Amino acid sequence: MPRTVFLYRRHAGGCKRKRADNHRCHCPVWADGILESRRYHRSLRTADWDAAQRHLSALECGDILQDKRITEAYEAWKDQLRVEESTRRKYTRAIK
Repeated sequence: MPRTVFLYRRHAGGCKRKRADNHRCHCPVWADGILESRRYHRSLRTADWDAAQRHLSALECGDILQDKRITEAYEAWKDQLRVEESTRRKYTRAIK
């Protein structure tokens, strides 16, 4: 399967190495493309090109958790919650 997410360096305003093929500056590496039928455009929070490639490989293999919508995360949390009913009501009220 061809890669649909690509790495690029987003150079800071004062960077002296703004050439496209220069991977030696300390500007952050970003990823842009399509991942799981959705646009993925984020900083990988690293300036190390090799670390960014490893992060991208893990991301494409599904080893890294993807963002969830708040409602999805809330439902997943509620389903795994193993407490007394009174405590469940208390937690649910606190979240709302």
